[in-house]
Amino acid sequence: MSAARERAGEFVEKGEKGLDRVLTTDREIVKEQAIIDLMKHGRETQPSFVNHDRWERLQHEPGFQRLNEAQREVASQILTNRDQIQGIQGSAGAGKTTLLEPVVKELERAGNEVKGLAPTTGATARLAESGVAIETLQKHLQRGETEHQHSANRVYLVDESSLASSRMIQDLTARLQPNERVILIGDQRQHQAIEAGVTFEQLQREGMATAELDSIVRQKTEWYREAVADMAQGGTAAGLEKLDGHGKVHEIAGEKERIGATVKEYREWSQGTGNRRETEGRHRHAGPCQPQ
Repeated sequence: MSAARERAGEFVEKGEKGLDRVLTTDREIVKEQAIIDLMKHGRETQPSFVNHDRWERLQHEPGFQRLNEAQREVASQILTNRDQIQGIQGSAGAGKTTLLEPVVKELERAGNEVKGLAPTTGATARLAESGVAIETLQKHLQRGETEHQHSANRVYLVDESSLASSRMIQDLTARLQPNERVILIGDQRQHQAIEAGVTFEQLQREGMATAELDSIVRQKTEWYREAVADMAQGGTAAGLEKLDGHGKVHEIAGEKERIGATVKEYREWSQGTGNRRETEGRHRHAGPCQPQ
């Protein structure tokens, strides 16, 4: 069926991603181009959130002093940027929440209303740790145009942007008022949207001003950070080899025992009795798990 629809011109091939062919439609291409055009038309159209002198003073305040060098550089890029749409590309464990806490406070101090959006409830919960009012992106879009009957400057922080489809991002950006801005936050190497579109990745390719935060801070041991960085960049084998070299990969041969250990650890994690953060020694190479 799909081959026949492709021959009929309904699908358009856009090259390859990995080992898979990428097919799209003319309608989707138009939608994606509209988002790219909005991003480009919004360049240098806004005042910076802080000027140079203010940023120099901010670096001596407690919230920014707690940031590492990479986090402070990203904060500087975000706060001094003049684009209506900009991004933060950050690996898992790079400290985005820690970074956003002082940034959100400074955005609000500068007279902006800051609103957090994300395509999943889990992501909104993480974003809330930064002290920002949050809701799902879908809920925000369902409310329609009445949301924009306000006069305050507004900044939307959209977390897990790689999970947002092109339809969602287009709906959000097309509604932007002159006094509204968007900061897209995510990691293009992680999961993509279930619906069509890889908008966060496309906008970066098309030149969206993007501050990169790739220095992993969640893991404190150097070799452990290196292992996580390997896996975050697609080097799963190299990452597992580092973990195995430090005795942190455990194999459970029996299928029944393997499933039982997985269930037990998940229950501990979900009930809060286990460690919710990645900890050294909790990685388990279980092998294939077949349903009973």
